[in-house]
Amino acid sequence: MGKVKSLVAIGIVALVSLSIVGCKMIQKTPEAIQNEVLAKVGDQKITRGDLDKSMAPLLAQVKKQYGDNFMDNASVKQQYIEAETEQLNGMVDQAIVLQEAVKLKTVPSDADLQKQIDERIKFMEQMYGGQEGYQNALKQAGLTQEEFQKQIKDQIIINNTLENYVYKDIKVTDQQAQDYYNKNKMEFTTKDSGADVSHILVKTKEEAEKIEADLKKDNGKNFAELAKQYSQDPGSKDKGGSLGFVNYDSTQLVQPFMQALRTLTKNGEISQPVQSQYGWHIIKVENVKLAFQPFKDVQKQIIEQLTQQQQQTKLSTDLENWKKDLNVKIYTDKLNK
Repeated sequence: MGKVKSLVAIGIVALVSLSIVGCKMIQKTPEAIQNEVLAKVGDQKITRGDLDKSMAPLLAQVKKQYGDNFMDNASVKQQYIEAETEQLNGMVDQAIVLQEAVKLKTVPSDADLQKQIDERIKFMEQMYGGQEGYQNALKQAGLTQEEFQKQIKDQIIINNTLENYVYKDIKVTDQQAQDYYNKNKMEFTTKDSGADVSHILVKTKEEAEKIEADLKKDNGKNFAELAKQYSQDPGSKDKGGSLGFVNYDSTQLVQPFMQALRTLTKNGEISQPVQSQYGWHIIKVENVKLAFQPFKDVQKQIIEQLTQQQQQTKLSTDLENWKKDLNVKIYTDKLNK
């Protein structure tokens, strides 16, 4: 199930900056590099230094795995820049919500904030086996007590804004859950549900479309014959394309294949050509067995799923509107340097 991507899960901010190397036409000083503005949210600026601090834990992991010169590896560099981009966008979203919280008056009182901060620190101390373990954890993360408390404070404000403004009017009804269940019953099959599955695998879409046309001429009765003649799957080719009995909730086959399979619920039904990383598949089912979990057993799960979807949609809409109001600017082109 999809989960709402929490704005508070940006990660622990550390105080280690990235090493910037490489010659430019005009070399910037380390201080100038750290002060380079990567985003603007209203009057607030997010700098390279701010991003570097939040990326420090990941940077340490990447260096440990790939070495200090990991940016020389094109693939690793691309993945790291993508992580930086995602992190920067998350920092921007946090800044937006924190600014809007003041306007919306969703910032808890100082007393309430301090109470929640104290409770979370107490929980952290218990988790790390006492004050000494907690302090060591902060040190390893490169955080001071004040910086960590600021993080907790921001998280509390963001959560309060989401719960009491953004998500306040979202409520999924039992009828909406029932409607979703009725329209998407194949998501709720039991382990007994499945079919005898055969497929023909070829390299190109053109080949698959030619075979599809041949199948239509004989209403699919020649499927096994065509599989033996054309399929490029050595494991099933000589068996007329047979893969045996496959459960509809199986995770053993690639996702595009399974998505297509779950649409085939009648004996003798044949799919249109389906692309996966292996090529193009044409799938046929026989001896279909269907059994579904009762609605009452999955009702709570469906309500949670629909609630999360609606929350994400509402949050995305609000963020886009707030970005316009705050004239948000994000300079992601500066990351590829």
